[in-house]
Amino acid sequence: MNVFVGKTVYPGAAVGKAAIASYVKCKHDGLYDASAQKERYFKAKGLVKKDLVSLCANEFSNDVYDIIKSYILILEDEEYDSFVSTILEVERSSAECAVKKASEHFAAQLKKSGDEYIKGRVSDVYDLSDRIRTTLKEISEPESVQKEEGPVILVSEYMSVTEIIKRGKENIAGLISTKNTLHSHASIVARSLGIPAIIVNEIEDISTLEGSSILIDGYEGKVYINPDEETIKEKLSQSAEAVSYDADIKVYANVQSAEDVAEAIKNGADGIGLFRTEFIYLGKDNFPTEEDQFEIYKAAAINAAGKDIVLRTADLGDDKTPAYLETNGLRAIKLCLSMPDMFKTQLRALLRASNYGNISIMFPMISSMDEVAEVKKILDEVKAGLRDKNIAFNDSIKTGAMIETPAAVEISDTLAKEFDFFSVGSNDLTQFTLGVDRLNSEEEKFYNQKDPKVIELIKTTVNAAHRAGITVGICGELASDVSFMRELKEIGFDYISVSVPVLERIKCK
Repeated sequence: MNVFVGKTVYPGAAVGKAAIASYVKCKHDGLYDASAQKERYFKAKGLVKKDLVSLCANEFSNDVYDIIKSYILILEDEEYDSFVSTILEVERSSAECAVKKASEHFAAQLKKSGDEYIKGRVSDVYDLSDRIRTTLKEISEPESVQKEEGPVILVSEYMSVTEIIKRGKENIAGLISTKNTLHSHASIVARSLGIPAIIVNEIEDISTLEGSSILIDGYEGKVYINPDEETIKEKLSQSAEAVSYDADIKVYANVQSAEDVAEAIKNGADGIGLFRTEFIYLGKDNFPTEEDQFEIYKAAAINAAGKDIVLRTADLGDDKTPAYLETNGLRAIKLCLSMPDMFKTQLRALLRASNYGNISIMFPMISSMDEVAEVKKILDEVKAGLRDKNIAFNDSIKTGAMIETPAAVEISDTLAKEFDFFSVGSNDLTQFTLGVDRLNSEEEKFYNQKDPKVIELIKTTVNAAHRAGITVGICGELASDVSFMRELKEIGFDYISVSVPVLERIKCK
């Protein structure tokens, strides 16, 4: 039995036979008829598009639906078609080779971008290329289509959005990738569908896993190759058990939609510790209006059923940048402050929704007192505008700061006097403390949220909050690590905020 340690995309335990993602190889056996190969290409591409369009009729979360739509748009790109056609005419290659060459060309262009969000679409181009080439093979060699029995552990270098969606959750017990990032589209789909998934950089050759039995422990971030029955029984039984606390600590949930709020409360959440509002902006053609946002926040507040619900203002920028937004390299609160109209629109919607539930507002990536002063000034202006129009809202609404950088920790004693609560964002705090780009698959192996330097900064933050008499929680991936629950309690957090699957395993006395 071999054991590999990786990074959890979505927690859960699963066991099954390995299904290795296969890639259709190019054929270099002479010259091909360009017209015939074009016909094959457009037929295959049409079938892939037809599959994706039909999937839109299924019930998916908004983020998955938006990803499918973005794939359809890529397939409608005339520049891609023109490039493939030129290769077929000039090189007289097979359609499979032309598609592969086209994907490499456009992927190379994306990799040159200084925008991490655009760079992240490289895997999407490869994904669609693989799907088209697979369809080409299925058309020419229908007998090559193999059907595996029962749910499998799908192993690939880059998890495929189209493969995951096409197979469906009922046919995939778990997912293993060796090169994806936690923020790729495939990772988003895996989380949305609730499929246990892990990224393991240590596995160099996935073909060696062919036919192996694999156990995924997404709670501890481990992959077991050919595990014994005792290990399987132990891990599967642990995943069904609740994690008990010996102290009074609240367990909140991380969500990104009003529907997620209802599910979290149904599963026993004490409240919502992080509502990621940036997802309202993604996948759209333009900024969401005040009314659009208000209706979403209102529904979320109502679904929280009187419990605490913390809505974070838009953490846009970096890997979360909609096409219509020019960030100029800014992110989160810095971006919002540079675009006061956008910021005020969101704050008005949030304040109006506060009349329907126990809403708090949290600001991401706060790192200086100048930012705090500007945030408070804008918030006061928005409140005054609502009062002038006799629009009801909670005038004493609580506000909080996310502590996500060493700079914020350094001024945490002063920050604590300006806010009602802190929330430690362990993901970014780890990234900026260790100088590791967690969006880069090559650097991700150095990304360790339990590094002593990170833990020391977390302890400093908790102590500063308690000295000022305010509450402090943690909402990053570290909060969802069930193997680290006891340590989080000992550090002194008032609450943790976790993903819904982890929520199901946690029971507070």
